[in-house]
Amino acid sequence: MTGSIASLAVFAAVAAQGDQPAFVPPAGWVAGRPPAHMLGLWVHPGDVDFHQNMVLGAQRTQLTAEQYDKQALDGLSRQLSGFRLGADESTVTCGRPAHYMSYAANVNGREVLSEQMSTIN
Repeated sequence: MTGSIASLAVFAAVAAQGDQPAFVPPAGWVAGRPPAHMLGLWVHPGDVDFHQNMVLGAQRTQLTAEQYDKQALDGLSRQLSGFRLGADESTVTCGRPAHYMSYAANVNGREVLSEQMSTIN
């Protein structure tokens, strides 16, 4: 049986005049070295067959939340092999309007299940 990998990408699209978002990972998650251009990475300890991690990123934008979400979805569907969209819905996080997506794709021959939350700060 091939193990699966799960990731949660938390993106905050920061308006041009906004500040960097604050983020506190869940208790027990271990900080790791984030990928280039990302603010942080945390790994869930103790996973054997099912690996979980969180990545936090931020970018400045002039887009509305709706435009940002559409751009993100279009990019994911073009860039990821075998992209399959799960949830795609509006929500609220930290009292701000947000957008939640879940999706699956093939990465390096393995299925990766991802969840992405974005908000305009």
